[in-house]
Amino acid sequence: MSLNKINESGWPELLKSYDGNLLLETARFIQYSKPEESSKALVLYDTILADKLAGEDLDYEVYSLRSLLYQERAESDKSKDSIVQASSDIVMLLLNDISSALQTASVKLNISRLLSVVSLYEQAGYDDNKVIINILDPLIAKLEAFGSGNVLLAVGNEAESLFYIYAIYLEKDENYSSAIKYFDAIESDKYSRQARFQAVLCRYRIVSANGSHSGNHQVLIDQLKKIITYTDGLDQIDIQAAELLLAIALESGQDNVFMDSISLILEKVQSDTAGPFVGLACSFISRQTGKMQNCAVMGRVGDNSDYFGSLISIAEKCAGSDGGADNSVALDALLSVYSFKYSGSIGQLAENVSGIELLGYYKNNRELFEQKSIISVRLKAMALAFEGQYLESRKIWQQVRNTTKADGGYYYWEARFWGILLLIC
Repeated sequence: MSLNKINESGWPELLKSYDGNLLLETARFIQYSKPEESSKALVLYDTILADKLAGEDLDYEVYSLRSLLYQERAESDKSKDSIVQASSDIVMLLLNDISSALQTASVKLNISRLLSVVSLYEQAGYDDNKVIINILDPLIAKLEAFGSGNVLLAVGNEAESLFYIYAIYLEKDENYSSAIKYFDAIESDKYSRQARFQAVLCRYRIVSANGSHSGNHQVLIDQLKKIITYTDGLDQIDIQAAELLLAIALESGQDNVFMDSISLILEKVQSDTAGPFVGLACSFISRQTGKMQNCAVMGRVGDNSDYFGSLISIAEKCAGSDGGADNSVALDALLSVYSFKYSGSIGQLAENVSGIELLGYYKNNRELFEQKSIISVRLKAMALAFEGQYLESRKIWQQVRNTTKADGGYYYWEARFWGILLLIC
């Protein structure tokens, strides 16, 4: 057989007249002795399988050899065709393993190969999730059937990584209910926490698509609180869970749930992992601006002392963290809470009651109050007022009123109120 003619037009038709064993040995020789001509080996393998020239026993070997060629190509060029072909061939090997004798060593090896090839699909940026789902479908079905309904009985924990990846692709394809089934079935330490989080995320997306429901939100909150470790070993899963907890808490109006959790986290988090949690806490505080303004305007700061106390405690932990977060953002969050708390304490001046907490912070951190941000300027004016320096305070409030007059918003009216009050003090 002339190897030079294998790729010529009409040659594959001629190959059909040869014995399958001869074609297989020729292909194997090319694959291992002439790797630069591997495309010719693929022609031979394709011909053997397409025309059933080898027989069932040799088919397994053909799939095995061809999958190795496609896997090498996939790892080299990351082409969609190579990835799909390699994955499909490895699935065929696994289906055979399961049907014949469930060779644990072979199953373990081929699952590892399959996951390696499938990972290339995402790395290469291909986003047609159904391609991978369709490739894995028959294998998943076979494992479920072999396992008498339990998706993990077939090959034990070795299969969990396969089911996890399958569930991830179902989730990407927005098939959330099916994804939850597989996430919930995973129990090993390697994937358990991440799978539990992904299941909660899928349930959240279902709830969001169907409209908010407080009962469903509470179930999700309870599940997330069990996932977060609240220890000094906080990791990426804790970050993801805290982010989702923030979203659900804001949607369901359960601010206290997030405040309690983030406060515990900030107490435990190590400095080198504090950044993301500090960022979440500061984001939460910034979203409380409207509520804090309302409390100040309606004179309800005193009625919400626990709320402001919790915010200040969280903000102080953020401002005191050295975990890589933008410290200026954390300080702004802290000063913001102080400003709204004491903006609503105007009546304390008339009653000759000093803002002891604010004054203490002002005296210990005067440099922060010299910044030119609207928050720092307002706080300095309040601190001076509580310190009894009414004239100096009025001058600053006059500046605030002049600079915010154009928009006529909260800060403008706040400055007017403080200005009038200081006239009668």
